[in-house]
Amino acid sequence: MRLRKALCASTLALASCRAATAPPLDLERMRTEGRVREQPPVHPLVWTTTGPNGGVPFVWGGDQADVAFTHARVLFVSMPRLVVHATDPRGRRTEFVLDTGTTWTSISTASPLAEDVSVWEGSRVASRGSAAGRIAVLPVLQLGGLTGRDVEVAVVPRPHDLGKPGNLIGQDLLRGLLLRHRAGRWTLLRRSPEAAAADRPAFIVPLLAPGLPMVRVRDPSGAPRFALIDTGAPMDIPTARTSGGRWQLEGFPNALPLQAPEGTTDATAHLRVRDWPISLLIGLRSLSAADWVLDLEAGEWRFLAPSADGAR
Repeated sequence: MRLRKALCASTLALASCRAATAPPLDLERMRTEGRVREQPPVHPLVWTTTGPNGGVPFVWGGDQADVAFTHARVLFVSMPRLVVHATDPRGRRTEFVLDTGTTWTSISTASPLAEDVSVWEGSRVASRGSAAGRIAVLPVLQLGGLTGRDVEVAVVPRPHDLGKPGNLIGQDLLRGLLLRHRAGRWTLLRRSPEAAAADRPAFIVPLLAPGLPMVRVRDPSGAPRFALIDTGAPMDIPTARTSGGRWQLEGFPNALPLQAPEGTTDATAHLRVRDWPISLLIGLRSLSAADWVLDLEAGEWRFLAPSADGAR
């Protein structure tokens, strides 16, 4: 299951919904190279009530990786993106978009990393606008100073660019990390007691469940709703029929300047987790307006107190 913004009524969404393909995996060649694995007894990518992979966070090595805030040109619009680069054993770099609104990490078959994966026999992954992908294992994923080994990924036959990314870091790998925004700098930190203690929270907004970046909000009319913290969205986007105006985090009305246009369509029947329909995507414009640490494993969105020198 992928939490995505499937709203094709705007210029941004029309651009992201265009069909494209990339070279398919050559399974026959992979078999001769010993890179096709027998299907495991339990499928490696599962979603349970406690989150991706049955609530087991991915274990990272290393310390941290810098995340770049950049922009992609999509048609005539400049779209903000969070980007982190992976380096393979041969020194080649692969660009990933960091997307808290995506459940599973994926790589494009056009990526250099796809040359190193082993796929599960018989696995299939739906890929909108292209042929089905495969569930695979990447031996090493190096993101700056972070190292992941035997990483489960979805390999999709879709090219990658910042407008329509095929390489995505999703919630499954973020469960073992902290995502921090402080004084305009974005960082991924290996989750540890030391990393968690490095930032002093002013207040903590609880997530709906560990591993799930969803929070309770109030819409412009004051009605209770649910929202997705979505670094893949450029701005706050309503997915339910609502009036335009200011939204608020439940219990913390001044935490973020949430501002969304009128919601004219209702996609909550499709954008939901369990009994929680997603009525708002909290995008990068609002997320960049405060300092915070997102700890998916703890189920906490920790908003930071000002530092001793007065900086945010």
